[in-house]
Amino acid sequence: MIFLSVSIKVHNKEKIHPVIIINIVKNIIGDNREKPSKTLLIFCVNYLLQFDLRSNDKKVLKSTIKDGIGKTAFIGDLEDAYQDSAWAKAQKTTAIFFLSSDNSRGTFDALAEIALQNIKKNGLFIFHLMRAYNFQEMKDDNWAFTRCLMSYLIGNKLPEPHSKTKLRPKDIKNKILLNGDIVLFSAMERLWECDYVRIEGYQREISHWCSHEVHSSFNDIKLKPLNWVFKESKNRFIEYAEDLVKCTNKEELQIKNSLILIESFRAMLNKLSPSQILTLRTRFSH
Repeated sequence: MIFLSVSIKVHNKEKIHPVIIINIVKNIIGDNREKPSKTLLIFCVNYLLQFDLRSNDKKVLKSTIKDGIGKTAFIGDLEDAYQDSAWAKAQKTTAIFFLSSDNSRGTFDALAEIALQNIKKNGLFIFHLMRAYNFQEMKDDNWAFTRCLMSYLIGNKLPEPHSKTKLRPKDIKNKILLNGDIVLFSAMERLWECDYVRIEGYQREISHWCSHEVHSSFNDIKLKPLNWVFKESKNRFIEYAEDLVKCTNKEELQIKNSLILIESFRAMLNKLSPSQILTLRTRFSH
């Protein structure tokens, strides 16, 4: 299902990308690997069936090979094409760079760093796309993931790369818990702690994001009653997610936003002090 989620035609980039939802549900299902939730698996299948798949992923590579075997591109060429919003050149350079790197994930990683120049817009997508890639991690799928990211970036003007600051996610955590963007913070905190080849570039952009206002980008979703979040039950997030996807009186967007939020809670809870948990509990239960 992860492969399908990155192979989908996305017509409206302002909407939540399918890979975000599929990776989140995958994470929640993982709380009970011995007995994966059939309800959540069926939800994923039905959700993906709403979309059309790209059918020309290999066409770009074949066209590039036809134009000239042995062409090479440098990382600077790749960065400049996206930075200058030269979209036709960006697509071609991406394919050349991918082929010249022996179809490795290097192009994907480089594009992820470029995308993080706008964390507010791209951060959540990049985090879940990278986690989905790590879960899948098959060389034959490298182009599908790279093409997914390339397609997402094309048409969206990027700011210039930012300078690194001294701030780290843990330095702004208390502020975030009080009134910040829990969802994006949870994603960036986890990304900061990952061991990627280009992690220094990712941390540079995350540190810049930490130094600016990081208020919530959407109205807080009230999870009532909230007590279930703080119980020790192993399957509590699975049970809540199952009830959520079976709910008939909620719009799809509400369901997706709630899934995104509870997965963020799930990731953060083990890293919070009792006082921080109280702050979180107070914020989302009133």
